Amino acid sequence: LAVQWHSATQNTTQPASRDTTRQEVSASIVRFEREQTDLKQQVGQLRAELNGLQQQSAASQGSLGSAQKMLKQQQVEAGLVPLRGPGVIVTFDDSKVSNIPNGEDPAHYIIHEYDLRDGINTLLGAGAEAISLNGERLVSNSSVYCVGSTIIVNSTRLSPPYVINAIGDSRMLHDAMMNSPQMSKFLQRRALYEVQMTVLPADDVQVPEYKNAPTFKYATPIEGQGK
Repeated sequence: LAVQWHSATQNTTQPASRDTTRQEVSASIVRFEREQTDLKQQVGQLRAELNGLQQQSAASQGSLGSAQKMLKQQQVEAGLVPLRGPGVIVTFDDSKVSNIPNGEDPAHYIIHEYDLRDGINTLLGAGAEAISLNGERLVSNSSVYCVGSTIIVNSTRLSPPYVINAIGDSRMLHDAMMNSPQMSKFLQRRALYEVQMTVLPADDVQVPEYKNAPTFKYATPIEGQGK
């Protein structure tokens, strides 16, 4: 009887144990499925955040690229970077006449600052995009003036020959220097006193950057205006 009772006890407990195991497995599967669903949602959220960050980064890089491009253009316009391109090389020099006739004014035989200014303004009027004079870049606040017999540009003393590099349409620049009414007085002096001017078209004219630091004594920016 004892053996039979023991056997019966084993037979009655095994189905209950299997049911418990199935329930635990089912519960684990449900839990794992929920965890997997949660993880998928988290992965989706992280991917969305990553895409958003990538888009923001691309937008920031685009804005940075636009800002850098704008800054570069402003530097070009301000004369702060060297430039090259087609144009003309204009050389002014004093007359080589060794014996000036009595009664003639020696000033007729030398290059003056107004000759250079006339040449520069003529080139600008003909569309020159960048100009230098004896290696000095001409910008908005540059001036060509004379102290005694010395011509000064950008606080630098110059001496002849005076070489103007101008970038632009070489034919238009050449024609302007040879035919512009602004150059008529100089061309008359060239014919009479042999002051010299040559205008050479060139495919590769180089103009250096403006080397002086821009200074403003009176001008200040207006807040909230400009870009």
